[in-house]
Amino acid sequence: MPDLNSFSSGQLGADRPVHQVAVPIRDHDVGLPLGLNYLDIDSRTNLRVKAYADKPVGPSAIIRIATWADTILYSGGCTWFEVGKNDRDFQYGVVSAPRLEPSKEIFYEEISFEKAFAEPPKIVCWLNMFNIDSKSNCRIYTGTKNITKTGFTIYIAACSDTIVHAASTT
Repeated sequence: MPDLNSFSSGQLGADRPVHQVAVPIRDHDVGLPLGLNYLDIDSRTNLRVKAYADKPVGPSAIIRIATWADTILYSGGCTWFEVGKNDRDFQYGVVSAPRLEPSKEIFYEEISFEKAFAEPPKIVCWLNMFNIDSKSNCRIYTGTKNITKTGFTIYIAACSDTIVHAASTT
């Protein structure tokens, strides 16, 4: 199992739209699946946030938590792990959902593994981006179901009156 890493921007202050940190990596040819683990955002504007990693350069990579337009991020955090290019135990990707209205609260996507597993694997999923209307509640989550050796169903769901303009999950 790879080591889980995390980043918290609480110590950086709220005067910038991008909170970032350079992190050491074992190999420049790795993937960095990541997701948000906490947020402190001003609720008077739409909640627009994205966590992502720049392509690793040398012995480090830049992990970012970014906002756009008038969103104010006071602090945020994300979790990630390294996946080697030839690692046969881990497969990952990103799924994006279209606009979710209160009348259509769940987005599903069927995922097929590039390589089948010997038995159904454990799945980790994190929200890594969302844009939620400030005129509604902020209730969003991601999960999986129907996990088999060859694939699974991933979903992004909004609750109550939440209006999701966009969202993605790793």
